Amino acid sequence: MGWDDRRLVKNLRINHETLNYVVDTLYPVWTKDPTNYREPVSVYCKVVISLWRLSTGIGYRSLGHLFGLGESTACEITNEFCKIFNEIFLSIHLKLPDRTRLQNITDGFERKSGLPQVAGAIDGTHIPVKLPDISQAASYFNYHGYYSIVLQALCDHEYQFMDISVGWPGAVHDWRVFRTSDLGRSFENHESFVEELPPRNIEGVDVKPYILGDPAYCSRDYMAIRYPRTNLTIQERYFNLKQSSCRMAIECAFGRGKGRWRVLMKMNEAKLDNIIETTVTCCILHNICEQFKIEYLDVWDERTATEAEFDPPNANIQPNIQPVHLQQQRGTAVRDAIKRHLWNNRT
Repeated sequence: MGWDDRRLVKNLRINHETLNYVVDTLYPVWTKDPTNYREPVSVYCKVVISLWRLSTGIGYRSLGHLFGLGESTACEITNEFCKIFNEIFLSIHLKLPDRTRLQNITDGFERKSGLPQVAGAIDGTHIPVKLPDISQAASYFNYHGYYSIVLQALCDHEYQFMDISVGWPGAVHDWRVFRTSDLGRSFENHESFVEELPPRNIEGVDVKPYILGDPAYCSRDYMAIRYPRTNLTIQERYFNLKQSSCRMAIECAFGRGKGRWRVLMKMNEAKLDNIIETTVTCCILHNICEQFKIEYLDVWDERTATEAEFDPPNANIQPNIQPVHLQQQRGTAVRDAIKRHLWNNRT
């Protein structure tokens, strides 16, 4: 391809170095032998075709016309790419941190916001889908007014996803998605990745690394959410300001991910299994772009009218359904200690 890096990034979201890395890695497992009927499409071309689909959200019919292929061939290539890509790259580029990286993450969040011991920010976002079955309409119809599946993601201070869970129907609340995910169960059982680091004494309380959530989640010793916005003290308002600022990492991660891979904002008529595979692929590609320091163009923040419908402002705000739970007491003690620490160390 005769494009320079900037044109390649504009159209395929990755530069030549990254494109060659993906092609070279996939080549041994995705090369097909020629038949008596036709020469197979090269791995390089199949990767380019797939990236074009993911970066634009273009339909398979138009994609096929663009590359001189049939609609079904274009669809088959893209689906194959996502499946093979995920099998190879997921464990390399989207994984929970080890002890060293976790320390770097907590240090990074503290440098940015002053919040100590933050191990990540979590939230859910919606991926639009065509209604799978009329009998399931209520389950997939989300509170924004369209059918979707939920993508839950945990990110670090550099907007890279560390864990994802995708596939729950759009009407399911974020807290339920979290509780039933492998990540949520690991936290509840005290077996999560944050156990790699020892607690830190903060204002007389031993505080283990914790993650940040919005009010759709529940207060735990591993989950710090904002104080309810009624009758707040000045210290509580200050904590909320810092917590919200720090938690913006996950909003930025979602924004940059959807900005690059616009298929995530298109009404997708594919089978649910394929939509899930595609979403995972986009999350991995997002991480690769961030890890390879590929430029993010401001123009990608623009949304068409249709895209804006499926990615509205404050898209991830859900009703607060705080249940009564004994662990909330421990979560409140941790949050209060962090609140005092922030106030005592403000500049």
